[in-house]
Amino acid sequence: MKGEGVDSKEIGYLLDFYNEVEDDSIRSQIMDRLLDSIPFGHHPQPLIETIEDPHRRCQLRLHSMEDLNEQKRIHDLKTFVATESLRNDIEAAVFVISRLSDSQTITPEGFAHDLDRLAEPLTERLHRVARGRPEEKLDTLIDYLFFEKGYRGNTENYYDPENSYLTSVLKTGLGIPVSLSILTLLVGRRAGLSIEGINLPGHFIVRFVDGNYSTYFDPFNEGSLLTEEDCVRFMLRQGITPAPDYFVPADALTIMKRMYRNLMNHYSSCGDTKKEETLNRHFAILQNHSLSR
Repeated sequence: MKGEGVDSKEIGYLLDFYNEVEDDSIRSQIMDRLLDSIPFGHHPQPLIETIEDPHRRCQLRLHSMEDLNEQKRIHDLKTFVATESLRNDIEAAVFVISRLSDSQTITPEGFAHDLDRLAEPLTERLHRVARGRPEEKLDTLIDYLFFEKGYRGNTENYYDPENSYLTSVLKTGLGIPVSLSILTLLVGRRAGLSIEGINLPGHFIVRFVDGNYSTYFDPFNEGSLLTEEDCVRFMLRQGITPAPDYFVPADALTIMKRMYRNLMNHYSSCGDTKKEETLNRHFAILQNHSLSR
């Protein structure tokens, strides 16, 4: 997803020109050229650091970084929904969410590498029980992720936005139901397990499937096992009428929308209107794509 080669001098000129020009159509063309030059999912900060002139670098950091980064997030989101190979990629979807964090150094490649490293010991252990019962494979996954590695629900600070960013969850070990479920899915699939995300109303869990064996479990609660009847009772307690659609595996867009809604609700409740407006703009892109399908 990298753009055509753009050298650092051209980048500097383009950024300067973008800041000076007043014609909106020209500014739009310049921005498109800049955004196309940055690899998918990358923060623009490294691009600015390639500029040789230190004074220009400093000025651009001060006056262009925030705007350019937000433009890049929107550009990547539009690329995501318009590109079928990305649109069906859960890993790409949750990384786009992680780009809403303040980090300037995360990349899709680094994220994939961290997931690979986390999955390696699990893969080795599952090889030793490859012919074992499905329950034994599931126990291996649960023991590894939630007891040995210590991933758990952040019950002390549930609404912290960092709980929604998988790049942060990998480091802190803390998350919310959807982020911990997707972490489990991505690591489990790397190790050869069939894991599906289940987007229940009010909670997100996963389903493990192995041949004729199938069961649900809850990554937010240390991998506790659930039956479909447990899930139905959970919905009934919330006054929700259970429906088969709630048990359909969640696709990347569904997961992304849920994570955006979580963040939008958080920033709305804490009165951060600027962040809320930004997320609303992003969410509108997802909604417009869904309506056009």
